[in-house]
Amino acid sequence: MSQSFSKGHSELVQIIDYINQTIPLVTTGSRKADVKQMVITVSEQMKSEDLNQISPHFRPLGTTLKILVGSDSPLLTSVTFQGFLLEMAETLSEISELINSGGIPDPAIIQDLRTNGEFLIKLAGRMLYRYKIQVYFEPDYDAKVLRAFMLAKDLSKVVRFLNVTPDISQQTNPNLDNGITLEVLSASSPQELNDIVMNVLSVESCQIFIERKESNVIYLDPPYIPGSVDDKMEKYLNE
Repeated sequence: MSQSFSKGHSELVQIIDYINQTIPLVTTGSRKADVKQMVITVSEQMKSEDLNQISPHFRPLGTTLKILVGSDSPLLTSVTFQGFLLEMAETLSEISELINSGGIPDPAIIQDLRTNGEFLIKLAGRMLYRYKIQVYFEPDYDAKVLRAFMLAKDLSKVVRFLNVTPDISQQTNPNLDNGITLEVLSASSPQELNDIVMNVLSVESCQIFIERKESNVIYLDPPYIPGSVDDKMEKYLNE
């Protein structure tokens, strides 16, 4: 092994091990915080001067990883992100084996990983959770329709509407005694949506469900569709 690569190689092995520990946790939603912390640790390790001897692209790759986990996107619990970490582990393992055999790795290989990571940053900004939000109003409160309007208005800042039952945008006096159900797309967390809902006067309770298919579902932000529920709600809320 080239002496100039020996210290960097030792750190590289640690990074590979850490990434391999992270990979199986990605699609476990309850471990998202652990995944983020582990990836941040990897990103910090990539700032090493010894790794820079192997490739000057390690540091910017670490920065890319830090930006990616900072997005808090649904991407971080997706098989897409899991696949990226797997690609990273395999590529770094190939570099490690090459160094072990006395070879000199191509620095541009790390640049390729960084390029893929930057693509994921762009993708992360477009990925949304699909939620079903069930809201109930105080039973003795008469102006439920007004509160439902205010609720939808506040949520519209962070969601795209898929369905609203009853459809307050089309009904003059909808019956809200059994509450209102909103199916939405949003990049916000359940807690953030709950805070918005519960901040509306006379809301009694709120239940938020993340809709899933298999173990994980990621929805890309859909295009603007004239006549859709989202379109009708936008017009209703801005009349």
